[in-house]
Amino acid sequence: MIMYIDKNEQAIQDKINSCINAVESEEFLVANGHFAHVSVTIAVALINDKNTGLINADMTLKTSKNEQVKYL
Repeated sequence: MIMYIDKNEQAIQDKINSCINAVESEEFLVANGHFAHVSVTIAVALINDKNTGLINADMTLKTSKNEQVKYL
């Protein structure tokens, strides 16, 4: 997902928390009446002139999972 938001740290954190809450507050019907609760980790990276944003986001995601935090 690509989002265009202010380059303001608080605005970025607010958007990340909004995305996390949107997913984690829902129950998802899986099959046969069973529901799943989903937990997410979000990676954020700025896209630079070299277009390495996805690589940076992937490295950030791995780091956040290893450190057991919702986002970095």
